[in-house]
Amino acid sequence: MPPSASSGTAQRVARWVGSLVTGALLRTGLLLGATIVLARLLDPEDFGLASLATSIAIFLAVFAGGVPFEEALAQRRILRRKHLDSAFGVSIAAGIVAVCAILLAGWLIGPLFGSAAFWPLLAFATLSVFGQALITVHTAIARRRRRFGLIARSNTVGAVAGAAGGIAAAYLGAGPWSVVLMRVLMLGAQGGVLAAGSGVRVLPRVSRPHLRDIAHYSSFSLGQRIATDSAYILINYTVAAFFSVAAVGAFNMALRLTEPLRGLFRGITHNTAFEFMREKTQAQGGFADRFALILSVATVVIAPVFLGIAAIAEQFLGVLIGPGWGDAARIVQALAIGTALILPLDLASTALNARGQPGYLVGQRMLGFAALVAGLVGAVALNLAGFGAGLARMFADMAEGAWAARAIVRRLGVRGSALARAFALPWATAAGMAIAVHVVIGTTIGHIGDVYALALGVVAGVAIYAIAIAIVMPDVRGWALGALSRRSKG
Repeated sequence: MPPSASSGTAQRVARWVGSLVTGALLRTGLLLGATIVLARLLDPEDFGLASLATSIAIFLAVFAGGVPFEEALAQRRILRRKHLDSAFGVSIAAGIVAVCAILLAGWLIGPLFGSAAFWPLLAFATLSVFGQALITVHTAIARRRRRFGLIARSNTVGAVAGAAGGIAAAYLGAGPWSVVLMRVLMLGAQGGVLAAGSGVRVLPRVSRPHLRDIAHYSSFSLGQRIATDSAYILINYTVAAFFSVAAVGAFNMALRLTEPLRGLFRGITHNTAFEFMREKTQAQGGFADRFALILSVATVVIAPVFLGIAAIAEQFLGVLIGPGWGDAARIVQALAIGTALILPLDLASTALNARGQPGYLVGQRMLGFAALVAGLVGAVALNLAGFGAGLARMFADMAEGAWAARAIVRRLGVRGSALARAFALPWATAAGMAIAVHVVIGTTIGHIGDVYALALGVVAGVAIYAIAIAIVMPDVRGWALGALSRRSKG
């Protein structure tokens, strides 16, 4: 790849990384703060019951929230208003059906978990699908217009609204309702900001010809999302059935400490990297080199964040949420390691979606689901409760990561040696940093206390990783210094 092209791509990726980190810190800080407060106000059983309800609502959003339509709307070459209206109309109609069905079926579901309040909680959680329907359509519009600032702003406003409402409800003694309210408000506010900022008035009305235009591509996205979101239901209800609702609460507490960051990194990585991977761009020469460059930068940023979380999880949870949450720290470690593996490699799905080959990715999600099932069977057999669910999720991420690595080499044409330099080298460097942080905290905690040992470990980790990555990947050092120089001059 010519030096000028490499420099231009690196500069654009550097700007993307800056936006990625800033947005991640802001939104994740809000949700993390809310989770910490809720952990002090609620019991594991409250979180468990709320999670059993929201897991069903999340799955229903695949159908009633129009989630599979987003990629079809964002990538369609010629998009008409009727395409948007049809997707929105089908989503709203499915949402109404879902709420009515839950109101009827909930009478049977609630008693299974010994709580008469479960069915109205489940019905209330299902209301979130209407906010998701707005998000789906207007995120597609924003992506087509490259208005990533609007998407970031909607994420922040949604997090503020959800956190404020959830904490207020918990203080008033709402119990599991406060956790569900947090999600309903977050998605509603996020969808409202997107709808107001997109400048496009979308109405719920269906045109069958226009719906057929987007149905084929959406069917592949539907398959991927079913495999992904049904995993959440499978984990929660397996743990509830074989262990306890409190164990579900511990798993979901760990999930709430990692999932906001995982979701935000995945969303911004996909939405932004997509602009460098459109089909016409892939047809140009040197795409494999450009993909390796983007994968390298993504791994340099993502791997240390999640492996660092794994390194400090035990002390971090002890300081922030206190005792009483069982295996939550060990679950966080398993979830964070799996996330550090899959998120950078999942750029393969972005490239293949942009190429118009979403069907290949259904296999990846199904493989991950099969690995999850095998992991959960092992967790039940070994009586590992919530920690076993975390390990099962990590195994699923590892399986999907292996599938994605195979696609990067075989479908995208990246050489194995280039994949090793772009992914394995920065990942191993981040893993070394995490081990060093764990050692620093372990050797100092008995002398200076939890808080100071945690702070020292974080500072040491940042310093160790910055020095190590500058040594093993000098190109990244050059891009970072160049970006800082341009910012200071600006």
